[in-house]
Amino acid sequence: MAANATNYDTNKKWLRFPTALLLFFALNFAIEHLVASPNRVLDEEAIRNSDSETRQQGHWAWWLARGYLMRPRTADIAIFGSSQIGAATFSSDAFNLKKDLDCVTHRHMSTLEHLLEQQTGRHVETVNLGMGGAMISDAYMLSKALFREGQSPSMAIITVSPRDFIDNDLVAPSATDTFKFLAPYVKLDGLEEAAYPEIFSRFDWFLNQNIALKRTQQSMQKSLVNSLTALLPPSSTSDKLTISGAKQQDKRVFLQAISGSAGEVKPGEWVVPAVTPPDLWMDNTKEYLHRYKESHPPVYKCEKQFFTALLANLQAKHIQVLVVEMPSMEMNRKLLPDSFWKEHKAWLAETCTKYGADVYDISDNNTFIKAHYLDTVHLNSRGGTLVFMGIADQIAKNPKLAALVKASAPNLRQHPSDPDDMGASAAVGSWH
Repeated sequence: MAANATNYDTNKKWLRFPTALLLFFALNFAIEHLVASPNRVLDEEAIRNSDSETRQQGHWAWWLARGYLMRPRTADIAIFGSSQIGAATFSSDAFNLKKDLDCVTHRHMSTLEHLLEQQTGRHVETVNLGMGGAMISDAYMLSKALFREGQSPSMAIITVSPRDFIDNDLVAPSATDTFKFLAPYVKLDGLEEAAYPEIFSRFDWFLNQNIALKRTQQSMQKSLVNSLTALLPPSSTSDKLTISGAKQQDKRVFLQAISGSAGEVKPGEWVVPAVTPPDLWMDNTKEYLHRYKESHPPVYKCEKQFFTALLANLQAKHIQVLVVEMPSMEMNRKLLPDSFWKEHKAWLAETCTKYGADVYDISDNNTFIKAHYLDTVHLNSRGGTLVFMGIADQIAKNPKLAALVKASAPNLRQHPSDPDDMGASAAVGSWH
């Protein structure tokens, strides 16, 4: 009798695990099919129904998606990049438009649009999908999430520099806020190992993608965090990123606004002034010594895979690509060994050729001098205008790229969300 009781207890213990597993899958099935699951497509409806839309506050990637998806018509040219293209855009646009610009809402490139119209006689609409700290993997995720049939630009400009591939501060491509925000909407199509190099992080990603119960838990946690954030007092006007002079603190604030690297943001807090402080230049070598501590960190190989996939994705969508190797000061370039530059440039050129992308390399162009920079990598209004003059010239003299411009709307018209037309009478010669 005692033996039978022991066997019964043993059988009960063995049944506990499969029973619990069965209940787990049953609960997961119920959530998947009976409870409304979040939209796995990033579209205008998803933006309008998001908590960030209600609060008018969100990560940079959310604002980029919002600006792109809510446009009256799809932009002709989309540009990708990090704070380097952000600095070039905001500095030059603010100066040439003679107005303060909100980095959150000003998401096109007025200077480039105007220069292209002068070169070609046609107006094109642009959208700036660059943001502070962006990696190549972030550009891939944005292109996959946003560029769908009927919503794709005819041309993409990808601005690159070594930091977009080898930031030693980044443990994996999936660690950025942009990647995390876009992950639910993007199929990685074989890039799982590159995105999640560690086996445990890859397994966690698998659960997030396939287990409804895990997604529900994350959604509840996010809602709780947002609710608590909403209870915090709003930032005071003293926190807004504007410039009152050329003091050292003002320089840091200006560069912070230009780089746009922060958590959640909202309109009115990241404002670049029309007039740049006259002696604005800071030496950020120490920062890049850390970023470039190793010229071939593990993330470099991963980001190269994402770059190849980005070009392949754009080619498959019949989007013409211009890759721009952005300029930096010699003191910054020398932080990386010559062997890195030789290998990196050769690989970049070979990869671009393979996927039909054109390359405009101004990484070590001596036209750019210290007077064109905010620090060793970020350009001011003069430097930014020079970059866009070069890009406009590259497009105008390239038959396949120029054809895309000529196929766009023939008449100059103001941007629907930011009517800052510079006027057809502005002279490029005055932008030096």
